[in-house]
Amino acid sequence: MAVDTQLYVLSSLLFYLSHRLRISINYIGGFAIAAAVCLQGTTVMTTNFEGLLRYNPRSLPTEAHFLRPQYTVSYSGTVSNLTPYVTVFLIGILYAKKKNSDFLNTVASKFVWHIVFVCLPLISAQLYNYHFSRIIETLMAVTLRPLFSSGIAIGFLGMATNTGGRRIFST
Repeated sequence: MAVDTQLYVLSSLLFYLSHRLRISINYIGGFAIAAAVCLQGTTVMTTNFEGLLRYNPRSLPTEAHFLRPQYTVSYSGTVSNLTPYVTVFLIGILYAKKKNSDFLNTVASKFVWHIVFVCLPLISAQLYNYHFSRIIETLMAVTLRPLFSSGIAIGFLGMATNTGGRRIFST
């Protein structure tokens, strides 16, 4: 099965467990994120791969990366995509619960939204350029993609609630 299908089945399972066990989806999602971080961190630490694939002009063409086992383990597997998926999934649930309220309409929340929407993706993209020790590289491998996806998801959340960014992206 493709990764997106596996993640869809997982999100359906998360909803089912939340409803069946009467546990908040936030707790179950948090547990799924923690389990994925542990699994991905263990995978990166126990293999001889770098945690982050760095694309630069010397490593082009990018098609060559798709054939490397490092790409399969670090980027295209279900476990490596679980953390960003569940993070965005939980932000989507937040939107579904709060879409009729004015939870992002204060000046402070709009300011924080702009900072998060711009800075999280930029910081995560910039940190890919640096080389770290093995432990820090593992931590970066499990946190940079969720940071990037969180920034983008929070951006969409703000656009959906008219907090900002809508004029830029809807024209």
